[in-house]
Amino acid sequence: MGSSRLAKDKECIGVKWVYKTKLNEKGEVNIYRERLVEKAFSQHLGVNFGETFSLVSRLDSIQDVLALAAQNKWKV
Repeated sequence: MGSSRLAKDKECIGVKWVYKTKLNEKGEVNIYRERLVEKAFSQHLGVNFGETFSLVSRLDSIQDVLALAAQNKWKV
C-alpha cells in the first residue's frame, strides 16, 4: 500500500479506536462494534477547524484489504 506524506507545515490529527459491545435482551453479547474516530480536540481554529473528516471502516472492509495484501504479498 502507498504511504502518505504530510506537508512540513501541517500537523497530523490523531485517531483512536472506540469499541462497543451490543447486548441482546437477555444481556448476552450480541455484537462487537468498533470505529475509528479522530481526536478533534487537537484541531486549531482557523487552521483545520472547519474541515470535516469522516473516516469509517468496517471490519469486513479491513478483512478484504488484508486478504488482498496476503494474496499479493504486500507489506501491511
